[in-house]
Amino acid sequence: MSRKLDAFTGNKETKWPWHIFCLVKKAFYGALMKSAKKVMVTGNFNVLHPGHIRLLKFAKTFGGKLSVGVLSDQIAKGAINNPQEMRLETLSLINMVDECLLIKTSLIDFIRKHKPDIIVKGKEFENLYNAEEKILSSYGGKLIFSSGEIGFTGDFTEKNDASVSEVSRVF
Repeated sequence: MSRKLDAFTGNKETKWPWHIFCLVKKAFYGALMKSAKKVMVTGNFNVLHPGHIRLLKFAKTFGGKLSVGVLSDQIAKGAINNPQEMRLETLSLINMVDECLLIKTSLIDFIRKHKPDIIVKGKEFENLYNAEEKILSSYGGKLIFSSGEIGFTGDFTEKNDASVSEVSRVF
């Protein structure tokens, strides 16, 4: 075994004490986490579908911590069929999601409070008014849109069968 390898395994035969290696490792990961971006995705997430998963995967590529903001029942009102507790629980079970947060205030106030470095939205929002842009630019945050894969509306309930009109290609 070489001395270099011994230094990383903590073998006492080397000139590198184990505690020095641990301190260097801790400093390295500490610096890495400080430079990691705080990324956020927000929405109703009424019915979690493959488009949501692709959006979350895309968002995770931009930083170390992925937070998902779920609009409360009161804010989402008629756009949801599932209670906020169920929507939060479903998202919290996804490994790439580091934190699920309930949005009880306006989206702007929520963003102001949490100050994400990046907010990721679906490509279908790119040519629309995005209220997040103004607050993000005030502190150097960025709004990024996903790649534009196939998206689903999320309204797949018994009242409304999944039809061709609910599936759209977004460019």
